[in-house]
Amino acid sequence: MRTVCNWDALAAVVCGGSQAQSFTWGELINGGYNVVRFLKIDDGMDTEVVVRVPYQPLGLTDVAAETLGHRTASEVASMQYVLLHTRIPVPRVIAHNTERDGGGVGCPYMVMSKVEGIPLVKVWNDMDDTKREVILRQVVEILLQLSSLRFDSIGALFKRDTPSGPEWYIAPSAKTLSDEVFTYSPEGMARTFTDAFDYWIAYASRNMQRLDAKHFGCMKSLSYSLAWLHRSLIPSIYDTSLDVKGFPLIHGDFHSQNIMYPFFIIDHPLWEDDHPLKPRNVRDQATFVRLMREAEGKIDAEGPLPLSRAFETCQGVYLLEQSVVDPFFIGPQLHTPLFKHFFRKTDSEAAYSYSFDLES
Repeated sequence: MRTVCNWDALAAVVCGGSQAQSFTWGELINGGYNVVRFLKIDDGMDTEVVVRVPYQPLGLTDVAAETLGHRTASEVASMQYVLLHTRIPVPRVIAHNTERDGGGVGCPYMVMSKVEGIPLVKVWNDMDDTKREVILRQVVEILLQLSSLRFDSIGALFKRDTPSGPEWYIAPSAKTLSDEVFTYSPEGMARTFTDAFDYWIAYASRNMQRLDAKHFGCMKSLSYSLAWLHRSLIPSIYDTSLDVKGFPLIHGDFHSQNIMYPFFIIDHPLWEDDHPLKPRNVRDQATFVRLMREAEGKIDAEGPLPLSRAFETCQGVYLLEQSVVDPFFIGPQLHTPLFKHFFRKTDSEAAYSYSFDLES
C-alpha cells in the first residue's frame, strides 16, 4: 500500500478557500487505512486543519479507484448527517474530493476541522472510577443518539444534492469497500439488506465461497472449516426479541484512538486470564450497563430496553462477528475465547488448544 498525493497542490486548494497566502505542514500520522497530516494556514487566525488521504494499492485499477472515491463520499455523508441530526461533536468537513486524481491532487482527500485534545486511550488507565463514570455517561449518550438515526436497510450512507436540498440514501456497502483497497468486506455483496440475520449469513457464506474458490480441487483448509463454523453459529446468537424498526447508524471503529473514547466493553483478546486490567474492566462494564439502563429508561420507561439488553449480552455476538469480518487478522486470537463462550469450557475440564496456518 502507498500514498499518492501532491501535498503542496492539496495545501493550495485549502488555502484558496480561505484566502490565505501561505501554509505550514505539520505532523504526519500513518493510520490503518489513511495518512493524516496537520496543515497550519497563515490566515491571521492560526487556523489548523486535518488533511486525510487514503492508502492506495500498487497498480491502482479503475475499480479500486472508484472504490476509494465511494468510500470517501460515504464517510463525508455520514459525518455531515451526524453533525446535522445529533449533538455528537464530530469534525466539520471543510473540503473533499472523491475523484481518482482528487482534482489535480493525485488522490481522493478529505479536509476537516481539528478536534483539540488527546486520545483518551492515553489517560484512561490512570483515571479513577469517578472520572471514568463521567466518560461512560458521555459514551452512553453518543450510542443512544446514534441508535436513534435509523434507516430502512443495511448498507452505506450517501448524500446527493437535489433542487430541494440534500438527500441521504443507503447504497450497497460493497460500493465503498473492496478487497483491492485493504479491507475485509467480502466481494459479491453488492446489495443492501433488510434483515440483519440475512446480512451476516451472506457475509459468512461469502467467506466460505472465497476460500473454496482459492483452494478449488484441494482438500478443504482449516480456514474453510473455521468459516463454516462461523456460519453455523450465527443462528444461535441473535436475539430477535430485541429487534427495533430500522437499522441504526453505527461507527465502524468505535475505538479510543479514533474518537477519544475507551474501548472498554470487552477485554482485549490477547490478554491473559490474570491480566491486571480485567477486574477494572468488570467494574467499568457494570457501570456502563447501569448508566445505559438509566438513560434508555428515561426515553421509554415502560419499554423493553433493547439497546441495554443487547450490550449486556454482547460478548458472543462481538466475538463471532469480529471473527467473521476479520478472519485472517484478529480472528485467530478470538477463536479461543469464542470457543470458551459457546462451548462453556471451564478450568476444571481438560485443557484444549489448537494451532493452524490460515493459508494451509
